[in-house]
Amino acid sequence: MYNPVAILREVHRVLKPGGLLIINIPNAGSFEAWLFSEYWTQWSPPQHIFHFTKQTMARLLTMTGFHPLNIKDGLGTSFFLGSVDSVLKDRLQTKIRCGKLMKVLVAKPLCLLIGLLGYGSEMKVYAEKAAT
Repeated sequence: MYNPVAILREVHRVLKPGGLLIINIPNAGSFEAWLFSEYWTQWSPPQHIFHFTKQTMARLLTMTGFHPLNIKDGLGTSFFLGSVDSVLKDRLQTKIRCGKLMKVLVAKPLCLLIGLLGYGSEMKVYAEKAAT
């Protein structure tokens, strides 16, 4: 999206009162974004031109007429593993990639813990158009 404000305003316009908006996006305030810094896979355009934290997403929703209901953390491992692969490739100059052992022993338990603590790498955002 090149203009998230305009798009959310249009969604608000066409959504019925009481309608639910659900968005799944990367969390720029996540532990992984901090840990991997420029190697976090979700920084890369063109998939994501704008990046949001929970606070900036809540402000954007309010600014476009929505009532934020909940922002849940994702517990997935794909962003984490992709970021580890980027570090291995770019910083360590190796062709080694994350395997199943890394996913099971490191990524799954770490991502679960981080998500439960509120710093997961993705957000599932729930908001509603106020009933009039």
